[in-house]
Amino acid sequence: MILAGGGALWMGGNFFYKLHHHFLLSREAHAVVSEWTVLELKPGKFSVGASYEFKVGERTLHGVYHFAKPVYPNPYLAEDLIEEWRQQPWVIWYSQKNPTFAALEKGAPVKEGIQLALCIGVFLYFLFLEGFVKRWSIKNRIPAKS
Repeated sequence: MILAGGGALWMGGNFFYKLHHHFLLSREAHAVVSEWTVLELKPGKFSVGASYEFKVGERTLHGVYHFAKPVYPNPYLAEDLIEEWRQQPWVIWYSQKNPTFAALEKGAPVKEGIQLALCIGVFLYFLFLEGFVKRWSIKNRIPAKS
């Protein structure tokens, strides 16, 4: 039960951390992507990176964003994706308080929320099971023979 509780606590922290970052990205602006790159994450795994700029008021901010997904087995597939992405307009999400905290994609942490719900379900199951076993053992206790 301690393991299930610890897992639920860890999953909860992970979920709320990512949810906090999701809500920080509250503003959006038009972004101009100036350079696309293919990044080798590890041998046989390639992703896409982008250098961008956007305006907040009178300030022009620059940054680099690394897309976590999709991941490709070779750089040629990533280059094909870059050719598709060059054609579309980009919107950047940024934090109102700190515009340097920005992202070219904004996704809610749905996977982490589902994992948290499952972990809490397992924890509650073991909590119920422990109470059931305690009640059953007290109810059916056989007196010790002397």
